[in-house]
Amino acid sequence: MCKGTSKASCAPCGSAASAAPTTATILSSLITKITDGFWLPSLPRQNQQYWYKGLRLQSLRTRNTVFPDMTALREIISSGLVPVSHSFNCAMLRL
Repeated sequence: MCKGTSKASCAPCGSAASAAPTTATILSSLITKITDGFWLPSLPRQNQQYWYKGLRLQSLRTRNTVFPDMTALREIISSGLVPVSHSFNCAMLRL
């Protein structure tokens, strides 16, 4: 089983469904990419690229920088935006 995700299989048909990764997993992936320059091997690369592309969009939108750093990530989160969102209206949900 992959870290950060859980899989449940259907007994009759044997198909598997994946659960969404946790917020901590996504942030860990982004922090690793920003600080170390590589993707986490325990997660699908395509997912991590999608999250990073969203972070780049939010960084460009809020700080006018294409390549986000840790300061940009902190600012985006503290301003109440979802750092991996590809939307321009992406205020964090508060439950």
